[in-house]
Amino acid sequence: LISLLVMVFAVQGAWRTRHVPGWIPAIVYLALFLLYRVLFLGVARFGWYLPPFRALVVICAAAGLVRLGLVFPRVSRTLSGLLAAIFAAASVMQFPLDYRVQQIEDAVRIQVGVYLGRHAGSQQSVVSESSGYVGYYSHSQLHDYPGLTSRISYHTLAQAPPRDRSLLYLVYRLRPDWAVLRPAEKDALAQHYPATYSDYAVDQVFQSDIQLNNWGLREDTIDSKFYVLKRQ
Repeated sequence: LISLLVMVFAVQGAWRTRHVPGWIPAIVYLALFLLYRVLFLGVARFGWYLPPFRALVVICAAAGLVRLGLVFPRVSRTLSGLLAAIFAAASVMQFPLDYRVQQIEDAVRIQVGVYLGRHAGSQQSVVSESSGYVGYYSHSQLHDYPGLTSRISYHTLAQAPPRDRSLLYLVYRLRPDWAVLRPAEKDALAQHYPATYSDYAVDQVFQSDIQLNNWGLREDTIDSKFYVLKRQ
């Protein structure tokens, strides 16, 4: 309901503000990003990619509400209050899920970093997509994917063909002392780079069984289980 209301107001606001100087590029960006998301991203959903898009959508929606208020002031105020109330209620329902997500992080990713800090040390290399917790707690030579914190990762991926720019390729090329992989990543490494996979053994598994269900809301996470692989 929140999304439908915001979309209706955003479309109206974009149309009614199209004559504002300099605003057309923002509207074009919104349309292009929406097409990109629908046609190319499929069901992939990572919330941290969306803030710039969402910010402009909210500005357009606000403009739509303002325009509506000029013609129907009571209707505009009622809809604004309804939208705020629904958003507040949904936020309260979300809080327990956010708390459980953090519990999963504490039980899995933090523990992975602490474990590597005890067993890998600063002289050994680690490849992992999780550069935050793993890098902070392990104090190791972290080569992350996609190279946000590691120049070695960045240059390795930049020199690879586009189809090979993956976490698995980093393990294949760099042959780190340790690799931190999710179950699907571990299986994919065994499938695509079997010779590399044979050089590693599962040293430790970190897993959380916390379920992300609350009041009919459900979230999924790919971060509830990590394998720590050690090169033999």
